[in-house]
Amino acid sequence: MTRSLFLVIQTLLFTIASAQQTIHFKVGNLPAEPRGYDLFLAGSFNGWKPGDAAWKFQRMENGQFHLDAKLPSGNYEYKITRGDWKEAECNADGGVKANRTLKVETEQTVILDVEQWSDNFKAPEKLHTASKNVRIIDTAFYIPQLKRKRTVSIYLPDNYSKTKSRFPVLYLHDGQNVFDEARSYAGEWGVDEFFDTTKLKSCIVETLKPYIDKRYRTKKNKASTSLAGSSMGGLISMYAVLKYPGVFGGAGVFSPPFWVGPAIFDDIKTKGKKVNSRIYFYAGKQEGETMVPYMLKAFEQMAAVSKSKMTVVVRDEGKHNEATWRQEFTLFYKWIIRK
Repeated sequence: MTRSLFLVIQTLLFTIASAQQTIHFKVGNLPAEPRGYDLFLAGSFNGWKPGDAAWKFQRMENGQFHLDAKLPSGNYEYKITRGDWKEAECNADGGVKANRTLKVETEQTVILDVEQWSDNFKAPEKLHTASKNVRIIDTAFYIPQLKRKRTVSIYLPDNYSKTKSRFPVLYLHDGQNVFDEARSYAGEWGVDEFFDTTKLKSCIVETLKPYIDKRYRTKKNKASTSLAGSSMGGLISMYAVLKYPGVFGGAGVFSPPFWVGPAIFDDIKTKGKKVNSRIYFYAGKQEGETMVPYMLKAFEQMAAVSKSKMTVVVRDEGKHNEATWRQEFTLFYKWIIRK
């Protein structure tokens, strides 16, 4: 009876989300500078992709920008960019601008004023907030699968140097936002502060994990290897568990835009039965109308085929930002380490 009720509710959610409304976005004021660039919207409606061609503004002959879009009725968050998060809008003083919000009920016109661009404003120097247990092990770690370099940071427990014990490993995406405010672009998760104070004392598989396992005393087995991420990092975490069921024993899937990669539902049906891990699903109702229904769909499909121990968390007040994920990480970690 409970399962049937859940399916009915989920069906109703998708039905409600299907009502499309036309939104006319128009850009009003812009920072005083040559306008030889393109503008885009990135938000909960497109997986927060900063240079999405489907959400590119059209430039009128008078130099004004406009974008007509159809959206299901509901609540959304978004920002304006020039094609990259390094070129996103910010406050007039250079501070991080809170996500714009949009409530879609009927056709409407939205006028958008841009105060300043992040890359045009020399923001005040951020303070380093990483604890003493955080170390940058490589500022140019080469990832052959992506043909690019990335900075890799690691958090080592207080007793790492005082014992010969081996430790479990949690891999986190979007590393610049995990430990240090100075390196973040939208605030940090505060993972190091959590581990400092707590009393609970695809490239990853082929390249980073072997590197970490070789250099540090890690527990290499599946039960001791987890990964987590938010937004696209959440989607990738889910994909990794499906693709490497023998590698990852746990995953934190935070605010995953499953509609960006709908093929993952086919993977759940064909590969989900091989997965036996601990999976923590999280989404907030303030992240748009599609976020929660799609996540519930993934959870329900996994529950139908997998023996994994899973939990799903939906927060009424949950938004698509680091501050929200920072609060949720603590709960995820306490849940993921339970046996």
